[in-house]
Amino acid sequence: MKKGIINKMITGFENKMAKKTKNKNITINAPLRNHRVGEVLSIEVDEKNIPLERYWRDRMKESKIDNCIEFTKGKK
Repeated sequence: MKKGIINKMITGFENKMAKKTKNKNITINAPLRNHRVGEVLSIEVDEKNIPLERYWRDRMKESKIDNCIEFTKGKK
C-alpha cells in the first residue's frame, strides 16, 4: 500500500469523527510532555469520551495504572 493512500484513509476517519466531537477537561497528575502537575487541559474526545489524539489515548490507558491524568468537570 502506498503512503498517500494510508494518509487519505486516516484523514477520512478524522473528518468523520470531527462531526461527533466535544471537548473534555483533564487534570494532569504527573509531569507529562511540557505539562505541569495540577494543570487542567481541554482535549477533543468522541461521543464515547475517547480522546482523538493517540498521545492522550495512550495516557488514558496508562492512567488506569498510575493515575497520571483524570477527567474533571469544567465550568459550564
